[in-house]
Amino acid sequence: MNTQTMAFGYPKIGPNRELKKTVESYWKGDISQEELIKKVSGLSLARIQKQLDSGLDWVPSSDFSLYDQMLDHSQMLGVIPDRFKGIENTIDQYFAMARGSKDAIACEMTKWFDTNYHYIVPELTGTFTITENTPLKQYKEAKEQLGIKTVPVMIGPFTFIYLSKCHNDGNKESTKAPDSPHFKEWVLEVAKLYRTIIKELEAEGANKVLLNEPALVLNTTKEEVDVLIEAYSLMTKDLSLDIHVNTYYESLTHFEDIVTALPVKGIGLDFVSNQENMIQLKSHGMGNKALIAGVISGRNPWKSEPNKVISLVNEIKSVVVDGPLTLSNAAPLYHLPHSLEYEKDHLSSDVLRLLAFADERLIELETLKNCINGSSNWESEDLSDIKLRFQNSTVQEKINQIQESQIGRKTPFSDRYKQQQAKLNLPLFPTTTIGSFPQTAEVRQKRAQLKSGNISQTEYDGYVQDAMKELVTLQEDIGLDVLVHGEFERTDMVEFFGEKMDGFAFTKNGWVQSYGSRCVRPPIIYGDVSRPNAMTVKETIFAQGLTQKPMKGMLTGPVTILNWSFYRNDIPKKEIAYQIGLALREEVLDLEKENISII
Repeated sequence: MNTQTMAFGYPKIGPNRELKKTVESYWKGDISQEELIKKVSGLSLARIQKQLDSGLDWVPSSDFSLYDQMLDHSQMLGVIPDRFKGIENTIDQYFAMARGSKDAIACEMTKWFDTNYHYIVPELTGTFTITENTPLKQYKEAKEQLGIKTVPVMIGPFTFIYLSKCHNDGNKESTKAPDSPHFKEWVLEVAKLYRTIIKELEAEGANKVLLNEPALVLNTTKEEVDVLIEAYSLMTKDLSLDIHVNTYYESLTHFEDIVTALPVKGIGLDFVSNQENMIQLKSHGMGNKALIAGVISGRNPWKSEPNKVISLVNEIKSVVVDGPLTLSNAAPLYHLPHSLEYEKDHLSSDVLRLLAFADERLIELETLKNCINGSSNWESEDLSDIKLRFQNSTVQEKINQIQESQIGRKTPFSDRYKQQQAKLNLPLFPTTTIGSFPQTAEVRQKRAQLKSGNISQTEYDGYVQDAMKELVTLQEDIGLDVLVHGEFERTDMVEFFGEKMDGFAFTKNGWVQSYGSRCVRPPIIYGDVSRPNAMTVKETIFAQGLTQKPMKGMLTGPVTILNWSFYRNDIPKKEIAYQIGLALREEVLDLEKENISII
């Protein structure tokens, strides 16, 4: 049986952030609801067509979203807080749940697992109903407009409930759904609705459905897994189409129980994040389950190494000798930018040769499939010379000289506090702010004018200094004890520092969805990190000169810079963190020389 391919989580925002621009135009009232629906329908179909053209054997549908897929499921399943039920228009109700309205606060937003994506947390009250079969709607649209049968994708019923919270309007207390005595009841109730949704898809001609259950990689209990199996037994009874369950981000918890007892056709496993799934696969096999093998990274932008990936697939095939095998990305592709096509005139050729974004991952999957099926080869590319050029011997020597025993303060806090008080004379409970003040429309406009050449650097610096003067006066009038300069000269808190350090690259169009219409361009750490020049000293000194009170030096910490960036996966994360830490230490020392006493 030939190996097939599937990709999931392809970016929703559009190659040029078309979704963001369309949705925000609707919020501003610049386009009608009819125009919104037409435009996003075109984006959804173009996204499906892109994956179809890439040669995928499984082309997904119903994984597109106006804002967030968990929010989509909340509205589809009638999980709508009372404070929004008075909004009759479903799209306006949807956006109100995400963003709030003049009469109701928005639903909670939190991180999606350990990623930098955020989802809207469903508020469960125990009432569920199907408001609209949206997977069926999108399946039919693709079938009618593109003439293909797609694979409908949904967040699985277990994960949907597991990541929700129990909530009553007007009651500030809420608990995580797994801690509720109603957890099993809710999962089973939602499973019944999923069965109705899937039966209607089956009647329309769908051959298979993919349910994403990433919660199965969390520390679930045996009792919770029993609930999962009971829910799927209820949901899949008398269905003739194939149900596949996909897991990702980590290894599957309760591997043997789930693979043995879950009544589905196939299960997706992540073989990139760690080795545990491979160990469990070799110990227990897949039984009668088909395997969707996540072997291409969906979370880092570095080009796959053919020899390693082919070796991994062959290792998997040695276990699932006769069973069907589908090759896939190991995590959703929406954690990556769309395409390198937009960076060819922006990034250096050496950096480009190291990278693969979402579109390039689709090409890698097709190339891998052809290689495994014997129709072509996947040639390895020697990138060692490039990586050597990205090394900095001075930085590496500093890292090698670090002894763990040297890390940390040598003087106890009690002694440091006495010295600080003698110098700063602060009250027992001094007041300050976090430091960053709003990037107003005027601030962004001035930055855009500088970038386009409409104003000079001198004019821009003068504007920033005037903004600092105004803010320092405000803080002194209020009576704050430790002041900040406002960070008006800075863009993103990570981008600002990355642009001033060696070893970082910045894309032109490498946008990644953070939440809703909010997109970020993560820096790419391609080589050894160092600080060629001071980064914040000029502005901090100017601000300190405006006041007799202490002015804080404001730096983004090394862990945040690291985790909000795409960092090399062939260099130990600890080493990169130390490199950033050493660069920031040099900045701290320069600020200290200028009599900045608080960082």
